[in-house]
Amino acid sequence: MMRLLAAPGSKTLLCLLALCLAFAVNAETESAGRKQVLTTIKPLQLLVKAIAGDRLDVEVLLQPQQSPHHYQLRPSDRARLANAAQVYWIGAGMETFLARTALALPAGQLQTLGKSLAVAGDHDEHDHHHDHAGIGSDPHLWLDYQQIVQMSEAIEQGLAVLSPADAAQFAANRQQLVRQLEQLDRQAASEFLAYQKRGFIMSHAAYGRLLAHYGLVGGVALTDEHGQVAGAKRWQSLEKFMTEQSPTCFMRDPSEHQSIEETFLQRYPVQVIDVDTMGVDISATADGFVAFYRNVTGGVAKCLKLAEGVESLKRNGDGE
Repeated sequence: MMRLLAAPGSKTLLCLLALCLAFAVNAETESAGRKQVLTTIKPLQLLVKAIAGDRLDVEVLLQPQQSPHHYQLRPSDRARLANAAQVYWIGAGMETFLARTALALPAGQLQTLGKSLAVAGDHDEHDHHHDHAGIGSDPHLWLDYQQIVQMSEAIEQGLAVLSPADAAQFAANRQQLVRQLEQLDRQAASEFLAYQKRGFIMSHAAYGRLLAHYGLVGGVALTDEHGQVAGAKRWQSLEKFMTEQSPTCFMRDPSEHQSIEETFLQRYPVQVIDVDTMGVDISATADGFVAFYRNVTGGVAKCLKLAEGVESLKRNGDGE
C-alpha cells in the first residue's frame, strides 16, 4: 500500500492557505454586514458614491450600455431591488422599466430624485433665459448643474436616515462635492460664452439640460430625450439646418449607439466627438462624479472648438 508523504514545507503552505481562507471569510462577513445601496443607472451610482464615500456599498442595477428607457427587469434584478437597503432612481419618466415594481417597494427604501421633474427647468444666469422646449420634462437630471446640487442634498438626507452614525461624514462629502462642481461649473460657463450660438449636431437630446444651463442654443438632435428616432418632419428640419449652418461636429453618446447615427454620418461626413452621458469608462469611486462632469463639459467644449476652427479656416480661405 502506497503512503502519501507530505512534501517539504507543505505544512507552511497549508497554514498560509488556511489563513487566506480565514481572511476571505472575514471580509465576506463584513461585506455582508454592510448596508447595500442600489442605484438604477451609473451616473446616480457615481453621485451617491461621492456622498457615501467608503461608509456604504453603492451598486448599480443597469450597465451604462443598457438603456433605462427600454430595459426589462430580470428575476435577479428584482432580487437585488428587494435586498437593497435603499434604491435611488430618477423616476418613471426615466426608468420606465421600474415604474410598476417601484410601487411595491417600501417608501423608505425607494428614493425618488426626480420628484419635481414636471416643473424642473429653472436655470440661473448662465442660460440667459432661453426657452428650451421640453427641458422641464427632460429626465437627464444628472447633466443639469442645479439639479445635481439639489439631488446631492436629497441623497445626503436619505443616507443619513439609513446610517445616522455617518451623517456628519455624508455632509462633509457633499460639501466637498458641491465645491468641486461649483468650480467646474464656473470654468465651463466662462468657456462656453463664446460658443452660445455655434451650430452642432447631437446624437440625441439627452444633452438638453446641460446645454440649456450654459446657454448653448445651436444644437439639433437626431432623437428626443427618450431616445425616440426623429420623424420625417424632424429630418426635413435637420436637412435645412445642415444646409444653412454647415455644422462640422457631431456629439455622439457612446452609450446610445443607434443605426440612425450611421445613416446620418454616411450622408453628412462631419467629425465625431464622443460625449458620454452615462459614465461608461468612469470608475465608481468617491471622485467619479466630478471626473464624469468634467468629461462631459470637456467633450462639449472640444466639439464647439472644433467647429470654431473649421469656420476660421473657411474665413481665411474666403479672404485670400
